[in-house]
Amino acid sequence: MNHYELMYIMIPTLEGEALEGVMSKVTTLIESVNGTVTEVKKWGKRRLAYEINDIKDGFYVVVTFDTAPESISEIDRVLKLTEEVLRFLITKNDE
Repeated sequence: MNHYELMYIMIPTLEGEALEGVMSKVTTLIESVNGTVTEVKKWGKRRLAYEINDIKDGFYVVVTFDTAPESISEIDRVLKLTEEVLRFLITKNDE
C-alpha cells in the first residue's frame, strides 16, 4: 500500500448536506477500493486561479489516504464522472 494525497475542488453552490454528501461519496469511493482514509482537510471556499466553466470560486478539500497503486485508476475514473467535482489531483506521498 502506498500513501497518496487527493485534492479536489467542488462547485461553490454546494452547501451543508450536499457538500458533506460529496465528501462522503469520495471517502466511500476510496474505501470501496480497499483504501484507508487517514485525514480529510476542508480548506473551504476559495477563489480559483482561473475560471473553470465560468466558475470563479470553489470548495477545496484535501484527503490523505493509503491504497494499492492499481486502485488509483478507479478513483480517477469515478472522480472524472462526478459532476460536483470541478478539478482534482492525486499525488503519491513518499513519506
